[in-house]
Amino acid sequence: MADINQFLRSKDRLTEIYYYLMTKTNVDEQTGSYIMILENSIKTLEKKIEEFGDRDERSEMSA
Repeated sequence: MADINQFLRSKDRLTEIYYYLMTKTNVDEQTGSYIMILENSIKTLEKKIEEFGDRDERSEMSA
C-alpha cells in the first residue's frame, strides 16, 4: 500500500515546478503543455490524497 506521505511529497514537488513554470516570462507552447500536464497531475494526486484520508477515517472507526 502506498504511503500518503509519498503522495503529499509528490504533490508538493509538482506544485513547486508548476509555480516556477507559471512565473517564467516566456511561456511558449511546449511550456504551456507542461503546465497543463502538471495541473492534471496535481488534481489526480489531490483526489488520491482525499481517498486515502477517507479510507483512514473508515479504518479508525472500525477499529
